[in-house]
Amino acid sequence: QALNYAGTLAEHRRLAGQVREHGIEPPAADDDAIEQILVVDDDPGVLASLSRVLTHHTRMDDLYSVIRAEVAHQRGAFLREGRLSVQVTPSPRHALEMAGKIDFACVLADYRMPEMNGIDLLQRFADLRPECERILISGQVGADELVNAIDSAHVFAYIAKPWEDYELKSCTALALAHQRMLHDNRVLAAMVEKSGHFAAGDGA
Repeated sequence: QALNYAGTLAEHRRLAGQVREHGIEPPAADDDAIEQILVVDDDPGVLASLSRVLTHHTRMDDLYSVIRAEVAHQRGAFLREGRLSVQVTPSPRHALEMAGKIDFACVLADYRMPEMNGIDLLQRFADLRPECERILISGQVGADELVNAIDSAHVFAYIAKPWEDYELKSCTALALAHQRMLHDNRVLAAMVEKSGHFAAGDGA
């Protein structure tokens, strides 16, 4: 997760630098865009709890942000209040049907579910929505299974049950920030290449 995020951030800075250097007009940021999140868990209580945590902004969120800024001297990723739409389903099969219709930015899936385990779900989800970030949630996953999730489903993160609300929010916020940067990088790279200033392999 850390390496992926750092690599994407470095590429973002490189491309942004090329855009500034060559006087290319960057696209306007869509700050009003709603990010779609899907939560999949066969336990209705867990679905309700996860949805509540992700959509409710509290004073503790502000406190943690201040602490992080003071300790790390930078502002970390955060969930954009009022800019999230969280949908839930207890069925992995229904989740895949939804993926065919909705451009989800992030999906969080439990590992142990009757219809399909979370790793298989995230693998199939990646085929349908390759740009969607994938997070595995479980209290019953072994080391080998976790390695398989990283290698095959390319999960962005793993969150253990029971989770800490701040960890869940921070991890999801980081995944969304990573997804936005990947999208922006593709847009910036296309703009630089179109301008004729693109250097293949630059910064690799």
